[in-house]
Amino acid sequence: MKALTSVINITFEGNISPLNVSLKNLAELLENIENLFLPIIYQKFPTLKKEEITISLVEIKSGSLQMDLTSTPAEPLNLAYQDFYEISKTNNWYALPPKSLKGLEGITKFANRFQCKTKFISKNGKDLITEIPNDLSFIKEPIQELTTICGKVVRIGGKEKITAQIEVPNEGLISVDLSEELARKLAQRLFEFVELEGELIWDPISEKIIRFKVYNFKPFSPNRAWEVIQELSEEFGKYFDHIEDPVQHIRELRGGE
Repeated sequence: MKALTSVINITFEGNISPLNVSLKNLAELLENIENLFLPIIYQKFPTLKKEEITISLVEIKSGSLQMDLTSTPAEPLNLAYQDFYEISKTNNWYALPPKSLKGLEGITKFANRFQCKTKFISKNGKDLITEIPNDLSFIKEPIQELTTICGKVVRIGGKEKITAQIEVPNEGLISVDLSEELARKLAQRLFEFVELEGELIWDPISEKIIRFKVYNFKPFSPNRAWEVIQELSEEFGKYFDHIEDPVQHIRELRGGE
């Protein structure tokens, strides 16, 4: 049998060894490592199918907790780690896919639990060392951006603070803030679909909307709906190419709804 070649080494330095880490904690750690790198791989290789890539544990070394990892094929993990290394140099963790942030958060929780430091080392001959700070609480900070939300106007009201209830696909019912002038105009579109333009604040970990301030809106026509579907397909369709049943996959992500 051909020996596996390591792509990256992950070392947890401190008062830790394989002997004081339970199988449950080790399994959770490996799952978070996989969750960190797989989204980067799928983003970098959009045509790669789920069954065509596997991240594997090659060896757990004695001493501090050291693990050698590889992937089959090896190139995707190697290139994904190079991207991760470049991101770590600038501390721009938001450049990672949202699901990678969840994996990174799980790894830092493990390091904090065992009071150790986390170091990633490339095994491809290049001296690419990434040290992960244990305080990554800032990745939980909400992201603020200007964007457009499409949804159905369900309710408008409020005395001191005027809000509108909008039914948004995959989000359910959300409350948005808007001016009295916009509220009067939007009230004429009750139970209709509209495009809301404004400032969005969302959680990068849960990917849930925290607040949306409406600056403008326009009717959402059937023709425009088809254009949006095409735009979404072009923009995000590649991320579902590796999934056999996207509908079932989304249903599972939403808790089996």
